[in-house]
Amino acid sequence: MPFTRIIKRWMKWAAPPVLGIVWLSCTIEESPELQTGSIEVRLFDSSGTEIYNAEIYVDSVVKGQLTPAVLSGVAVGQRQLRVWKSGYYPVDTLVEVLQFDTIQVSLDTKISPTGAIELLDAPAGVTLLLNGEANGQTPPPVFPTIGIGSYRLSAYLPDHATDLPALWREQVTWADTLHIAVHFTEATTGNQTGSLTIPFSLPSDWNRDYAIEDWRGHVVLLNFWFIDCPNCILEFPYLQQVYQESGGDGGFQILAVNPYDAMEDIRQFRTESGLTFPFLSDGEHAVSQTDYNVGIYPTNLLVDKRGVIRYRVGRVTYDELRAWVDVLLAEQ
Repeated sequence: MPFTRIIKRWMKWAAPPVLGIVWLSCTIEESPELQTGSIEVRLFDSSGTEIYNAEIYVDSVVKGQLTPAVLSGVAVGQRQLRVWKSGYYPVDTLVEVLQFDTIQVSLDTKISPTGAIELLDAPAGVTLLLNGEANGQTPPPVFPTIGIGSYRLSAYLPDHATDLPALWREQVTWADTLHIAVHFTEATTGNQTGSLTIPFSLPSDWNRDYAIEDWRGHVVLLNFWFIDCPNCILEFPYLQQVYQESGGDGGFQILAVNPYDAMEDIRQFRTESGLTFPFLSDGEHAVSQTDYNVGIYPTNLLVDKRGVIRYRVGRVTYDELRAWVDVLLAEQ
């Protein structure tokens, strides 16, 4: 059985993170202080060999970082930690996160049996997506050696919207083949409402690239921001709250694209702010300004499960974002 091998703590003293901005009009608006700590996560197989690129979940929300990783900005209190990679058994444990602490967690797992997934009626060039990660293209339509476990499953075809239902929550079982019928509708890409999202892949501050097309089947918020943008910083607590409520297995993802700041500055901002959704660097401005024609910051594009832009707005409030995300998540 998988088990927790080591849990250690060491103190890291720092000033508590505060998201606050003073407006030029001399009015002051402060965001709530986030009480956070960190978790260092590593995964090993039964022989003691370290396993790389396993997904990490905290309270059922996928964190985007892959093992080995240090999760910063984790809310204090008791947290359910899950680490899992296809082909291995998932590992669950409880950790107590304290402010300014870093909890070191090393976990053991074992190789699991495998099953298979077959995409029915899938034309050539369809990409199978498992938990927001590409897993191969058709043909052939059968994808073997899929580790047993529960998946958020979708499919992507260039220049096509994925017909609803675009996200399936399915269990892959040992020595069995899961059959999924997928259908697509031809669509035009663009940067305005009603258009299919323009494909892109950008590096993140977690040393992992994120592609918008890999999140087909999820509701996705494309958030364009930079560090010295007051309105960008002021809306982040609202984005974080909705992400905590519906991210990961909830089917909602945020991709925060920054065209101006260096990656090291983005990393430092995350450490100080406690935000936990992916930050992407668009250093060439190709995605932000060329593809998506962003001239005002923040700009937020909310994308439905099919990959179609449904809302394009500036700064958002919690109530607005919560209502829009709920509508799109409910679509079947």
